[in-house]
Amino acid sequence: MRDSRKTLYRSKLISLEAVNFVLKPLHISIVSIIIIRQYNSELWGEFILFLLGIEMLLTFVNWGQKPFLIREFSRVPSLIGISWSKAFFSRIILLMFSLVLISISPFISGYKIIFSVWFISRCLTSFIEPIIQFNRKYKWSILTEVFSLGVSLGLLYLFSNDLDLGGLLLVFALSSLVKMLLIVPLVPSWKLPAMSLQKAMLALSISFPFFALSVSGLIQTKGDLYMVTALLDKVDIAKYQIIIGFLVLGQTISSIVLGPFQKNIYRFKENEIKGLKTSYLKIGWISTSILSLGLFLVLKLIYQFEFPILYLLLFVAYLMPMYFYLIESQFLIKNGFERKVLYYTIMAAIIDVVLCIALIPLFELTGALYSGILSRIILARLIVFSYKKMK
Repeated sequence: MRDSRKTLYRSKLISLEAVNFVLKPLHISIVSIIIIRQYNSELWGEFILFLLGIEMLLTFVNWGQKPFLIREFSRVPSLIGISWSKAFFSRIILLMFSLVLISISPFISGYKIIFSVWFISRCLTSFIEPIIQFNRKYKWSILTEVFSLGVSLGLLYLFSNDLDLGGLLLVFALSSLVKMLLIVPLVPSWKLPAMSLQKAMLALSISFPFFALSVSGLIQTKGDLYMVTALLDKVDIAKYQIIIGFLVLGQTISSIVLGPFQKNIYRFKENEIKGLKTSYLKIGWISTSILSLGLFLVLKLIYQFEFPILYLLLFVAYLMPMYFYLIESQFLIKNGFERKVLYYTIMAAIIDVVLCIALIPLFELTGALYSGILSRIILARLIVFSYKKMK
């Protein structure tokens, strides 16, 4: 009876985290459907350049805070408030520096205020995400995301007669601002000890390996999208961003399943890791097959994009490698080998970019998928090999 309750509880956590994670990329996907069907792919392709800019700046400001704080919270749960406050203070400095860069950037001329509001809202919301995951406050997070999506849909309806790039940026800026305001109550008690610029720099240096992992991970997961943005036209950029958006969502499922156990994985023994990995791979094959078929049908029936049946197999090949190495990567980090994981992730990111440069001119969007698949297989092989060697 006790085991059944435990299983039911864990299943509930997985389901809530799944909904929480899915809603974020789903928000963008729903808006993309409306823009492409009601307006045109060029508008969405133009918007993607700003979206990628937000993601890169957000990765810089976060400075690896989420995985770093999850580890710190797991090690010393009684000091969550202090750990979070130190991380927040140090990253506010990076936020201010980023705003200076935005103010002098010539690439977003005419949209700097809207872009800044969007960026600040995203940053402040992301600062609270480690608290959500560790304390499992998924219900509140889900409600805020649903409300944010409702704001986006309402604004799109208001602008339906005349929507341009500025209007689309405003939609995302205001919906992100609303979400940020609603999620503030989840901030822990403020227990900030005496801080200084020197201490802030020390805090950033300690979490640097996690920042480097975030950067290399961003390039490794979306490097092919960056290269498509550089090498192909706006219509192809729009198509590939939608594909990658769903594929990243599919990859998120692997983290969702593992999420409720992530803070416990640092305490797992070897036999428990093996049992978790077996179940994890089974879930991976089932979920990946279903998601790949669903993505293929969504692209064909909803977005009205025509892709060959080969893409169905490519989607499976793109998604599955993460299930082979995610647990091992967490175990390596647990044992202080985050620099090794970083090195492998950087290698995979470089391979992805190089392959994209070679294959996109030859195969266009298909070449980008080939590049992403090969780099992920290489990364999985390197991490699993390192894990086995460590044992």
